[in-house]
Amino acid sequence: SSGINAEYGAEHLTGFNNQLQAKMLFSVDAMLSPPDIIVNPPYNELFKHLMQSVRGCIESTKNFTRWMAGTCIEVPPQGEREDEAVVFSYHSDIQNVSQITDMSMIVSQTITKSLGALKNVLNKWKKYRPLWKLDKTIMMEKFAC
Repeated sequence: SSGINAEYGAEHLTGFNNQLQAKMLFSVDAMLSPPDIIVNPPYNELFKHLMQSVRGCIESTKNFTRWMAGTCIEVPPQGEREDEAVVFSYHSDIQNVSQITDMSMIVSQTITKSLGALKNVLNKWKKYRPLWKLDKTIMMEKFAC
């Protein structure tokens, strides 16, 4: 049933969201490049790849083909030509289910919140910008006094 498949998909997205909130799933390098702190990989790349994981979870349902009613026989691809054949899978059943779209949105918000927290941590280092200036000798003397 598509309801069961939607629940299963929503559970996996919920699990992914919980992992994002509970554990460190990746690391970033923060480098001083006066006058800024550079993050590698960049924030937009992190967001893109994490959201690709969410899309991959949903897209993976394309691999589960539908069965003919009352059987365990896969529905054959439909269409006149092989390159235009439509394969019936569970993807069409769950891609627009509100549980799935809602959970995808929640995961997106969690990712955005996590990246915002990372930015906040790095912004705390900006108060040390005077130390990063090119004339380090003068700045060091100033702070030593």
